[in-house]
Amino acid sequence: MSGIGTRRVTDKRGLRAFRMPIASAGLLIGRANGGAPVALRFFRPEPTRVAAIGGWWLGRLLVFRSLALGARVVVRTSAVDQWQGLSEWATGRPDRLAVVAGNAPLTLPPASQTQPVLHVLDRVPAGNLVPDLPWHTRLSLIHQLSQPAPSELHESDLRLVQRLTGPEVAVAESQLRISAQTAGLLPVLNADMLAVLGAGPDTCVWLTPTAGEQQCLGAPRRD
Repeated sequence: MSGIGTRRVTDKRGLRAFRMPIASAGLLIGRANGGAPVALRFFRPEPTRVAAIGGWWLGRLLVFRSLALGARVVVRTSAVDQWQGLSEWATGRPDRLAVVAGNAPLTLPPASQTQPVLHVLDRVPAGNLVPDLPWHTRLSLIHQLSQPAPSELHESDLRLVQRLTGPEVAVAESQLRISAQTAGLLPVLNADMLAVLGAGPDTCVWLTPTAGEQQCLGAPRRD
């Protein structure tokens, strides 16, 4: 994992310099320091694995924006009530998001470039539930980072990280091989910021939720 620069930054003032350019095509994740939109290749022709260290607010935001992009979403969770109503809110339709309790069987929708599929695993192990197919993305929501780090974190192509506690930073630094500079920034991220690891040099973005997203999801937080 590449570093951000040559100077260690450990306070919020340094966040303003913590950025990188990301291609404009893809899932809009937020904005860079200068205000330019930042998008990620969240859906690709090859199977894609994403790990998000954070809470339900972040997971729901990623689902909300994936639905807006045209994706179909399957959420496997032990907390079904946390995911209800997102499809109707984002698209006006109830059939774009399936919420499944645990490992209950489900017929998967077809996937294509114009209609990819997002599988969200919320405290549910992947096992054989998520096929490695083109235009399928697996999003593992990791609510708390502890030792040893879950296998989903090591297997991921992209890692999205909300503000971490001190013990979580220690795990991230030892398990993910992030730079000391990145490790110093992770505990001081604002609630509306996200670190992006694995899409080139480590970076962070401002999530800039819209008024509609905040009305549906509430204020940015790690819950």
